[in-house]
Amino acid sequence: MGMELNMISTNSPAPFPPATKIPSGYRVDANGLWVKRGDKEDSWQQVASTPVWVEAIGRDGNAEDWSVAVGHKNPDGDIHRLIVSYGDIIAKGSSLVQDVSGRGLLVLPMAEMFFRDFLAKSVAMAELPRFRLSRQLGFTPMSDGRMAFVMPNRTITSQAEGGGQETVAFRPQFENAAFLAYTMAGESQDWHDHVAPLMANRVFRLGIYLGLAAPFMEPAGLDNVLMHFVGQTTAGKTAWLQMIGSLFGCGSDPQHTSKATLVERWNATKNALELYTATHSGVFLLVDELGSNEEELLSAYNVTAGRGKARMDKLGGMRQQLRWTLYILSTGEIRITDKIEESTRKRPKGGSIIRAMDFNFDKLSDWGEMTSEERDRVVRAAKHAFGETTYGHLGPEFVQAVLDTYPTEAALRIALREEVEVRHAQLCAAAREHGYELLPPHVRAIRRLALVAVVGNWARDFLGMTPEQVDADVQAAALTWLEELPPLDEGDRIVAQVRDYVIRYQGQIINYDNSTSPVLPAQTRAIAHKDWVLFTESGFAEACEGTPPKVAAKALAAKGILHREAGKLTSRHVLTRLGLPRAPYYAVILKRLLPDDELHLVGGDVAEDGPDDGDDASDELDQQLGDFPRL
Repeated sequence: MGMELNMISTNSPAPFPPATKIPSGYRVDANGLWVKRGDKEDSWQQVASTPVWVEAIGRDGNAEDWSVAVGHKNPDGDIHRLIVSYGDIIAKGSSLVQDVSGRGLLVLPMAEMFFRDFLAKSVAMAELPRFRLSRQLGFTPMSDGRMAFVMPNRTITSQAEGGGQETVAFRPQFENAAFLAYTMAGESQDWHDHVAPLMANRVFRLGIYLGLAAPFMEPAGLDNVLMHFVGQTTAGKTAWLQMIGSLFGCGSDPQHTSKATLVERWNATKNALELYTATHSGVFLLVDELGSNEEELLSAYNVTAGRGKARMDKLGGMRQQLRWTLYILSTGEIRITDKIEESTRKRPKGGSIIRAMDFNFDKLSDWGEMTSEERDRVVRAAKHAFGETTYGHLGPEFVQAVLDTYPTEAALRIALREEVEVRHAQLCAAAREHGYELLPPHVRAIRRLALVAVVGNWARDFLGMTPEQVDADVQAAALTWLEELPPLDEGDRIVAQVRDYVIRYQGQIINYDNSTSPVLPAQTRAIAHKDWVLFTESGFAEACEGTPPKVAAKALAAKGILHREAGKLTSRHVLTRLGLPRAPYYAVILKRLLPDDELHLVGGDVAEDGPDDGDDASDELDQQLGDFPRL
């Protein structure tokens, strides 16, 4: 494990620790760390030329990856903390000394052994404070039930009395200069002054709601999504992203700065995009200028998958996969669906359309009576402020207020999910009133906007908004998204229905190949076997949600998603362990129904052998299933 630079708390450490915190045989003074090499007074040997001490010991939520918080004062007189893996302290040949020296903790060339010994003996001292490691930013539960919000340089928890003493330290999967962008500058009121004229425009109000809502995605139980805003060159899209970035840190324009910024650009490889998503996991990913991406295969599934590609290490083992949970907010002059079609030369599938939501920035933007000169002046001033003079205030202030209201993990999750259900029903009802037919994937996607409505309302006092204004803004976004959707043909609609059913009921689709149980559990809806999801007639009818099974089967077969025997819409399979002889099933090909990153949810191992031959056994199947929802 590598060494990371992280703050454990917002409290400034004391210049030097009490003498009782230093192991016997060592001393720390203004000139550094010393070790006693003999009995004489002058037998002290210098180990480091900068003061250093151990402050706490930590571990992750699984009581693994034990690490040490090391405090030190660098040659400039600044006090910092480093999070160091305990394994690196005791491992011969590790790069520990080189790593800490690069951060200003200067160990003498011949004293590495004593430096490691000092750290290990400090850890062994009684009553050393404990902390918990977090691998990603944003909300993380604590051992005492409280919820914390982790940032690279601080951890936010409820300020109410009665909380535990445990703190949380951020230790990312890898180092990235972008973490330095999560910082503050200027005063909160100055930020509000620059935002005030922008808040007259609905699309900028939506940007604030989206930016504040994004970190609440995981506690609300929602999946990753790419929300892409399309507009003309002079529409203010980059300023919009900069404003969102300034909620939690520096929002400099990435095209015109060399400093760390929370706004990224699309002109990156697929591997770089994985690093972007993992870096900002738990908060949001802001990406500007979609048109600048020239990757041959841009996939909505890749950037919203939640985990990177599996790769082998030098020794033939598997590297730790990058993982992320976040809203991706993107801008450009081309729709994401058009970009996918351009790069793949195929029309985007329904799953891509739902995972990557296109919004028309120009239709949502309205500057009212403001002249173009006034608009340009306001935008220029705001862009400068968000990247140079005032940023990083509202996001932490709002999170603090939320955690003071809902201090525990359970309280926050319950409040979010209950209110999301209400807003979701309202948004779906509004869409239907405007004449839109909502298929299951549409309903699922609108839930993400329901979260935006909930958090926007929670933040309205910070923004000077009314509940009616927030709800109207989010409803306008939902209707604009629906308007931008390309029409689905009948086959796409049926595929989307079946795909949504399989994902929705993944826990009730039994994996025959990985199970040893001879009995089907109650509420079984289908069986995953080899490369297929097997449905009976009644189960398939339920999955098709009103479409006649034969009509749906023909549509799936036309798209190459249904395995069938010659002249039939079904194929026969035997499930010996369940006591089910050969019987006909609608065999949906799992790897063609779901993207690669979702195959693990329901499917067994992919196999090449075909279905088994034999006679129908529908009666025996019905008898075993009894009154349970039938396969």
